[in-house]
Amino acid sequence: MSKSKFVLAVFAALMASSGVSQAQFGNSTSLHFWMNQPSYSVEVMANNREALAKQLNAQGASGGLFGLAAAFGVSPGPIGVFMRDSSDFGKIFSYSVLPYAPSEAESLAQLNEQGAMGFRYVGPYSVGEMVNLYIRVDGVNVRYECLFDSSVNSQVAFEARLNEFGHQGWRWIGPILTVPFDVKSQRELYLREFQTTTRYNYRVSNTLSDEGGMEALLNTQGSDGHRWIGSTMVGAVFEQRSDDTRARYYVMASSTATSGAFIDQADSQGDAGRIFQTFVYFDGIGGGIRNLYVGMAPLSESERIGIRLLDASALELSFVPNAVGLYLLSTSHDLSNWIPSGSTQSGSAGAPINWLTSQGTNAVACFKVERVLGATEERYPGLQR
Repeated sequence: MSKSKFVLAVFAALMASSGVSQAQFGNSTSLHFWMNQPSYSVEVMANNREALAKQLNAQGASGGLFGLAAAFGVSPGPIGVFMRDSSDFGKIFSYSVLPYAPSEAESLAQLNEQGAMGFRYVGPYSVGEMVNLYIRVDGVNVRYECLFDSSVNSQVAFEARLNEFGHQGWRWIGPILTVPFDVKSQRELYLREFQTTTRYNYRVSNTLSDEGGMEALLNTQGSDGHRWIGSTMVGAVFEQRSDDTRARYYVMASSTATSGAFIDQADSQGDAGRIFQTFVYFDGIGGGIRNLYVGMAPLSESERIGIRLLDASALELSFVPNAVGLYLLSTSHDLSNWIPSGSTQSGSAGAPINWLTSQGTNAVACFKVERVLGATEERYPGLQR
């Protein structure tokens, strides 16, 4: 299973530094590491099924994850938000855009046919007609199966139902109209990976209508790894995966009037290790739209990555227990020298760390790092298993 991968970056000013003793080097806290730097792009969405499939697959060919479509000021149509993650370097995402099935049986058949080919359901989308969007990672052997369950109006009953399915490996995707525009056809959609050992635990809480209260609720639930995955008429749904109990923290940011302002904000949040999740609307006094971001708490001072120079051209990296891996970035941001988890390996010293060689053989350095969630895994859990 793919988890967050660690990306090494050293500030340019520090690359030029010199004259640091081994003692100073070993205790340094001024060097900075960031991981999984997300980036964002926007473009006007296509307005028919064939053009939409072409657009999404063009984005996917360069690692573009479709986040959502939104309105930013005056535009000729919905603006699509696409995300890219440095940990997805080299991956190709394929999209399938299919007509909305005319019946519940045909809808379920479509979901399972796509799942058998590794396509995971994204959601419905309108291009004058209703279509279903699916996504997969090319070359990754993941298969899915789906089922429908009746919707319930009781918060207690809904939470019990979610956990009944979740403890069998079924993940709640959300409510779905199995027949276009027919509210009586609403069902709860569940998805499960073939041969999965992952189990899901769910909580359903009252959705709060004020920004501060909702942000506090999100962070209370996120403190033990319960992710907010959506809300229904009966409440906000939080999910904890058996293979990922990492704490999340949420930040509500102000709305942005233009797509350019949104990208600036999202990039700034990304620099702090947070991924854009969705837009949230609050009604009443002081309400409006807020941009929601999710991240992880910083590592403690004791959780560090060690780097020891073996000689003038090689280095050794030893990882903290929960680290997944480390990319070494050259000045041209060429991702290379992948070093897997749980091992200590030698690798050629890339451009950002050439300055370390001036510190002498066997110099030891320990630096504080920060954790960051993987954008792909956070938005589409299990997609890259």
